[in-house]
Amino acid sequence: MVPRAGRPARVSASAASRRMPACQVPLALPSKLLTLQPRRLLPLLLVAQLLSCGMPASAGNGAKWTIGEIGDPPEGAQPCPALSQSLITSHAKNKLVLLTAADRLIMGKFGKSWVENTKEAGITYAMVAALDPWTSKLLGHWQFPCFNAPMDRVTVTSDTNYKWGSGHWHETTWNKVKIVAAVHELGFHVIHADTDVTWFQDPMPYFSKHLDGPVHGLFTTDALETHNRADDTGIEAMTSVYVNINTGVYFIRYWEGGKAFFEEWFKLKGVGHDQDGLNALVRGQSWRGDKDMPPPRTFRSADRMIECAYVPGVFVSFLPVSMFGNAYTYVVGQVHKRLNHPLYEVHWVWSGSTMESKQQTIRDAMKFWDPPEYYTTPSLVSFDVWVPEPYQFFNPTAFDDTEMMIQFHVHAANVQLQQLYFGFIAALALDRVLVMPKFQCFCAKNWYMTQSCRINGEPHTQFPYDCALSHLLRVKKLLHGGLSIMDGGTRRTATVREHTFLDNRNVPEEIKKSRLVLKPAPSRRPDLSAPLAPLAPTAMPDGTHYAEIAWPMDAEALRDLMLPLHDKYRVVHFANASRILEQGFRSADTQRTFDETVKKLTTHWCCRSPRDQERFNATDKVNLRILPPERDPTGSIFSAVFGIEPHMGGYNNEKYVSR
Repeated sequence: MVPRAGRPARVSASAASRRMPACQVPLALPSKLLTLQPRRLLPLLLVAQLLSCGMPASAGNGAKWTIGEIGDPPEGAQPCPALSQSLITSHAKNKLVLLTAADRLIMGKFGKSWVENTKEAGITYAMVAALDPWTSKLLGHWQFPCFNAPMDRVTVTSDTNYKWGSGHWHETTWNKVKIVAAVHELGFHVIHADTDVTWFQDPMPYFSKHLDGPVHGLFTTDALETHNRADDTGIEAMTSVYVNINTGVYFIRYWEGGKAFFEEWFKLKGVGHDQDGLNALVRGQSWRGDKDMPPPRTFRSADRMIECAYVPGVFVSFLPVSMFGNAYTYVVGQVHKRLNHPLYEVHWVWSGSTMESKQQTIRDAMKFWDPPEYYTTPSLVSFDVWVPEPYQFFNPTAFDDTEMMIQFHVHAANVQLQQLYFGFIAALALDRVLVMPKFQCFCAKNWYMTQSCRINGEPHTQFPYDCALSHLLRVKKLLHGGLSIMDGGTRRTATVREHTFLDNRNVPEEIKKSRLVLKPAPSRRPDLSAPLAPLAPTAMPDGTHYAEIAWPMDAEALRDLMLPLHDKYRVVHFANASRILEQGFRSADTQRTFDETVKKLTTHWCCRSPRDQERFNATDKVNLRILPPERDPTGSIFSAVFGIEPHMGGYNNEKYVSR
């Protein structure tokens, strides 16, 4: 028995796959992600070898779901009507309307999720401005309140990809402001929200307090913390000209001088996108130190309001991230939970560098729209993952030895990824879709330095937090095609589902209850050449089934052993995939191919401070490692260069034992 690292915290994960024909039939559909084999990268963490599983040849589970694509509207779909005062009046509530604007590119990525989450939150005064005929017909087909963007006010461009910073993206940001201005001029208060915003509840109770002023506009920010206390659900106490404003979500009340406010905003288009223009408008010289801009005006600290630098007499304030959050404050800081504040929305910025990372983070929150077959078709595989337990120093934010925290985080991430390694083998062997485990992270990932593993040293985060998938894996690569290898003459492919998949109400109960738990036998097989006895599942009180399984075995043996039960269970759960599948693949060629493929899926952690890079002669980022130490030829070099051992002494490794 291999000693385990740290005292383990047990977490579950699942993997999935469609029902497939017999083992001999090559599968073209996705399988499951590999579980991880824990081993030690340091004296403290010896990763236990967990077992793994296999299944019939890969038939593949279609991968369309990974893109979140939306089909074309039917030929006869009625488009949205033109913008008019009477149309807005028919949908507004207390003269307040919630707006987003979208074209085909962005609607195809987030539009359906925005529409469905808005309805689920009970927001009856929401509308979408369609920027092209396709979007107009789609919204008409969905029968969701909408109007065609006034073409005399917007600038329509075309592109094949919606990418941050592109010309199309830049112009679209200003089109949204023009549409908000057009509706505002008709006499309405407006809440604007980008399509990558999820509404969790109706914000009317919050904004209705500000319909009569004194503030003219309320904006979200790029902040990762709030200065509001638990008993303070008002506007942001940290409102200041030195905080960067974000235009993902904002509220503009109607007042007669509002048109002049928007006109001044439009004059600043030359400084960049709409958010740049607004920061210049409000903050003036405080934005980028440009002396050609006007200095900041009055700051009314008692009212938490800033007077706009370019528009005298117009006051704005900020929305607290505890109630109007972003991906960091929701996933890492969990600020709404720390302060017990009502969470109205999350703008999914800070979700990673790709569109797919953002979509997957929304899936983790069970707020991304996928077609029904995403939830109903696959058969799944899942597994338990064990996580090392850190010293208590992680959570007092005064602790400033960030390097020690980084080293533990990288170690804990690798321990979990090395269990995922065997989860992928199980998914490939059984041709099932892998439900990702709930990975635990001990240090925030970013593109610049952290302090005490928290970005900008914010005070809210408590470790560990549930990792976003992009903190450990290359999400875009994983979702576009999954993990695919040749096994002899058979193409095997593993695709994944999010760690909250089996908690999602869209997954039928019959799938959740059709569950077989495989637990390693108490002792290792003495004779690996002896034939394996058939599995004998036992019914449990909750309706699931349980079976002890001999170990270790390879993927092919698992596939043969599970073949008679393949169609009986929609979920096969491994209590210890690393131990069961310790032998990996029978073919050395398949094993090498798998290792080369799976290691390309991991990402890196970032970033050390320049000071620590110099102090420790270390890089700013660290590549994470999914290969078990015995299969990683550079593992010992990594351990020595990274210098983990000296900091990891004193952990109780003996408690990290297999089940």
